[in-house]
Amino acid sequence: MYFKNKFKDGFLNLYGTKVVLLVASGFLGLFVPLFLFELFDNDIRWVVAFFGISSLLYVVTIPLGAMFLNRFGFKKALRVSLVFGALWYVILYFMDKGNYFYLAPLSIFVLVLFRISHWIPYIVDFAKFSDGGDRAKQLSAFDITRNILSGLLPIASGFIILKYGFDAVFIIGIVLYILAGLFLIKIPKTEEKFDWNYKQSWKELLSKKNRSSLYAYMADGAEGMIGLVVWPVFMFQILEGNYLEVGYLSALIIVVTMVLQFILGDKLDKGGDGEKKKFLKFGTLLYSLGWIVKIFVLTAFHIFIVGVYHNVVRIFARTSFDTMFFDIVASKKHYVDEFTVLHEMAVHLGKVIAMIFIIIGASFLSLQWTFLLGAGASMVMNLLRKDYKRN
Repeated sequence: MYFKNKFKDGFLNLYGTKVVLLVASGFLGLFVPLFLFELFDNDIRWVVAFFGISSLLYVVTIPLGAMFLNRFGFKKALRVSLVFGALWYVILYFMDKGNYFYLAPLSIFVLVLFRISHWIPYIVDFAKFSDGGDRAKQLSAFDITRNILSGLLPIASGFIILKYGFDAVFIIGIVLYILAGLFLIKIPKTEEKFDWNYKQSWKELLSKKNRSSLYAYMADGAEGMIGLVVWPVFMFQILEGNYLEVGYLSALIIVVTMVLQFILGDKLDKGGDGEKKKFLKFGTLLYSLGWIVKIFVLTAFHIFIVGVYHNVVRIFARTSFDTMFFDIVASKKHYVDEFTVLHEMAVHLGKVIAMIFIIIGASFLSLQWTFLLGAGASMVMNLLRKDYKRN
C-alpha cells in the first residue's frame, strides 16, 4: 500500500475542507492579483502593497489573536475562519474603482481575521492528525489535489471571467467557503493553549536559537509574494491581458508535473531525514535557477517551458520543505501552537520585506528583475536543514 497507516478522522476532515477551499483557490487564486491589478490602474506596486500591508497587520496582531483563541477555541475558530473567507470575497464582489479607497482597507482587515482564525488551528491540527511515517505522502496528496484542481479550474475561471466578469467567480468563492464548513462539523477537538504573551512571542521569534528557521520561513514568505502576486501579473502582461490564455497555460504547466508529486512523497517517507535534507538542498538550487530564467521570458511558449521546469523542481523543494516543517511542528509537543505562531510571523515578515523590495524595484526597473528576489529567497529556504538537525 502507498500509505502505511489508516487515516485519522481529523485528517480526513481537514482534507475535505482543504479540497473545497482548493476548488475556490483554483477558481480565484491566480486571478485575484489580476483583478486588483486592473482595479489599481495596472500598477503592480499597489497590488503588492495590498498584500504586503495585510501581512504586516497579521505579523503584529497574530500573537494577540493566538491569546484570544485560548478563550475562543481552535475548533470554533477554524469554522469561523470560513465565514471571514466568504466575507472577503463578498467585499471583492462589491469593490470597484469608485469605492476601493474604502473597501480595500476593509478587505485587508477581514483577510487578517481569516488568517488568524484559520492558519493557527489548521497547522496545529495538521501536525496532530497527520502521521509521521506518512507525512510526506499525505502532504503530496494535498499538493496533487491542489495541482489537479489548479490544472483544470483556471481554464474554467478564465472563460467565466471573459463571459461574465469577476463577479461570477467571486460568487463561486463565497459559496465554496460556506460549503467547506460542512467538513468541520465533526472535526476532533485539539487541546492546545498558547502560553506566551505578546512580548515573549517577539523575543522567541528573534532569539538566536530560532535564527536559521526564522530566515528560512521569511524566505518562504518572500518567495511566495513573488510567485503568487508578481508572476501572475507578469504572465498577464506577456499574454496581453487574455484571461483564457492565462488559464490554459497555467493548466498545462500544472498537469505536466502531477505524477512526480506522488513518487517524491513516497521516496521522502522511505528515505528518512537525510533524504528530505538532500532534496531540499538540490531542489532549492534548481528552483532558484528557475526564477533567474524567468527574467528572460518573452512569449507564451517561454512561459510554458519555464513554467513546467519551475513546477517540476518546485516539487523537490516544496515537498521536502513542508514535510520538514510539519515534522518540526509535531516535535514541539505542547508548544506546537507557539511554534506555529512564530512560523506565521516569520513567513509574513518575509512578505513585508519582499513588498518593500518589489515596490522599490518596480519603480526603477522592469518587473521581471524582481524575480532575482525570488531566486535569492529560494536559496535561503535551505537554512531549514540546519534547524531540522536539532529536532
